[in-house]
Amino acid sequence: MPALASLLHYAATHVPRYHGLKPSLASFPILIKSSAAADFAAHLSNELGSEKPKLVEFLRDENRRCGPNDEAAFGSRIIIEETSGSSGIPFRTAKTLQERASLSYAIWKYRRQIDPLCSLKNFYPIFHRSAHTPTLGKARDFTPSGVNNFYAELTSSGIRWVHGGAGILRRHAELISRESAKNKTVCFAENTSLALFDHDRQFIEANLAVALIDQYGCRETWAIAVRKDAGCFHVLSENVVVELLDDAGNPVMEAERPGRVIVTSLHQRIFPIIRYDTGDLGSWDGGAIGHCLKLSNYRQHNLLRRKNGDIDGNQLFRKILREAYRLVGYAPLRYIQIRQIKPNRFVLAVGKSGKTPDLCAALNQICLSHDCFPPETRFELRELSVAEIEAESLQKPSLFTTKYLDPHSSLFV
Repeated sequence: MPALASLLHYAATHVPRYHGLKPSLASFPILIKSSAAADFAAHLSNELGSEKPKLVEFLRDENRRCGPNDEAAFGSRIIIEETSGSSGIPFRTAKTLQERASLSYAIWKYRRQIDPLCSLKNFYPIFHRSAHTPTLGKARDFTPSGVNNFYAELTSSGIRWVHGGAGILRRHAELISRESAKNKTVCFAENTSLALFDHDRQFIEANLAVALIDQYGCRETWAIAVRKDAGCFHVLSENVVVELLDDAGNPVMEAERPGRVIVTSLHQRIFPIIRYDTGDLGSWDGGAIGHCLKLSNYRQHNLLRRKNGDIDGNQLFRKILREAYRLVGYAPLRYIQIRQIKPNRFVLAVGKSGKTPDLCAALNQICLSHDCFPPETRFELRELSVAEIEAESLQKPSLFTTKYLDPHSSLFV
């Protein structure tokens, strides 16, 4: 691949961290946030010249915050982007305007394959808007009138695509009226935050009356892969190279075998993102090794580490919560999140209800009979206000999350 060979040669020539490495992908180390943040200078291109020390200072300075769209200009040609820190490590990267334009090209190319009518004029990003993007309505007015007014304003401007997070799209689908959903011009909703379970995808598509497009990526690399149905994600090979590695660091080349998702961005050079560990887990689909990616519904930090093997913490806690509900009865909780703070200490963060103390007590009783937990495991209760739930619902999930509960969800079956 000429683009990959060119990138690796550039990095080995101009980036201190990679000086002298052979221009083969396997010879480059795995990049993790903490190592890059510990030494920004080693990961930035020396071609920055006199700009480099100032850029390093900006990236390090926690008091120099990025703007409301999680980005800031550094001079006239460099943009600083800040990650959400969903894996526990907030992080800043730098891209030139040209690099961002190159990354955008493949994304727009895919959108137009799905919908030839998609254009800058009828595409509306709910967040990560540029200074030139007009503000239409109040996307976060989570009332029926607020959501209906938002889509009415999008319709008056001829908006065909919206781009936003799963949390926002789910709330819109819950609150929009059937008449507003039917008569709006918005036909496509692009989800760009967290992966959705099938029942959530179906709910958004049915109630919001849109085709849901999932965009998998991160601020560090921008879009990595896209899917337009509940199947696999198609890697944007013009932008990235995706590897799957097992726990020993060996490439996963078989279908259906899980591995860590490692991404190399082909267009970024002033701050190369080479063999970046996304924290996600996935597998290859069928014969499309390297091109068609099936993502796990949990990340590495959702794994519950055990002596007899790691397990998906989300699946375990859904099972345990079902047992707890059988003991205490149904409680109308819209939001539950379980957080691990120590090997044997968890926080049960929930919306307020008269039954939440009983639910927490039931969890403490149940975990004693499960060999998944170390001795003396305890759950502590933290009741969240409505404002706290709204804020957390718009973020990527933390450890062991169950969100958007309703009486018909699998949790209560």
